[in-house]
Amino acid sequence: MEPINNGFSPDSKKQDAIEAQDERNRVINERSRAQTMRIMLGVLITVSVLGGISYIFIRTAVILTIFALATALTNLYFYVWIGTTVYYNRKL
Repeated sequence: MEPINNGFSPDSKKQDAIEAQDERNRVINERSRAQTMRIMLGVLITVSVLGGISYIFIRTAVILTIFALATALTNLYFYVWIGTTVYYNRKL
């Protein structure tokens, strides 16, 4: 049996030190995990916002492209129509 110093045996002091270190490690791990979760949440929100903005821009670009094509085809139709009308009216 080990001698008791101030009411504690050397084994209990070692055990207390080990438990205290384990508690410190647990607290550090929890803080680290919480920090990682905050970073991941921030990245998720940022990617979602940027994805939504880029979706809006892409959708707008597609709509404008469709309007531009429709306008170009309409102009082409009227150019051909006016050209053929003028050509046939000259022949008459």
